[in-house]
Amino acid sequence: MSVSVDEEACRLFSVAADCLRRARDLRWGLLPDDGVLARLHAVEAVGRELFGVQVLLVDEVDQRHLATRRGFTSTSALLRDVLLLSAGEAGSRVAVARSVHPQDQLSGGSTPPVLPVLARAVESASIGGAQAGVIARGMNQLPAALDLATAQACEQVLVDQGHVLDPGQLRTLVEQIRLRVDPDGKLSPTPGDRVCVDLGERRTDGLTRFHGFLDDLALEV
Repeated sequence: MSVSVDEEACRLFSVAADCLRRARDLRWGLLPDDGVLARLHAVEAVGRELFGVQVLLVDEVDQRHLATRRGFTSTSALLRDVLLLSAGEAGSRVAVARSVHPQDQLSGGSTPPVLPVLARAVESASIGGAQAGVIARGMNQLPAALDLATAQACEQVLVDQGHVLDPGQLRTLVEQIRLRVDPDGKLSPTPGDRVCVDLGERRTDGLTRFHGFLDDLALEV
């Protein structure tokens, strides 16, 4: 009897969870300092593989329009409710999913990934999930009128730097690139087209850190 995709997925996730539980029970105190650091890198590598699977499933949710079919306003809203994610984390996963996976077309067929360089980095687990989110959202912030060669060069730079910069440093680089390719804002017709807000994690005191740009209308609200 053939095994269904769902059964195989459940089996694989069960094995992975069991391995991680067993890892927690190891006598980590016996490791030398270098061993601790090496295993720390190994766990990060596993986390990046997990992020790739998370993004695959988010892409399925998004392209099947499960959010609207379940009464949610967006895929991000569904993720926030079902997985109890922050708005920033949910939005980041959706942005990455839409950028690194082929998108189905109403007329049939599909379009290739919008950000192919980032897609390869996520698939190979060579970049962190936080960095991938910054890159996906950062590329979305660049003017739509940017020529293809410049946009591809920007993506390559961001992915290359995503291997060596933390998310905050990468956000700074995104802004530097945006100012470099469109210093006068002429490629964006109105300030409203460039409004963007990245939400961080909600703190225990009820406050949420954010980073971004607001136009005059948004400031009034």
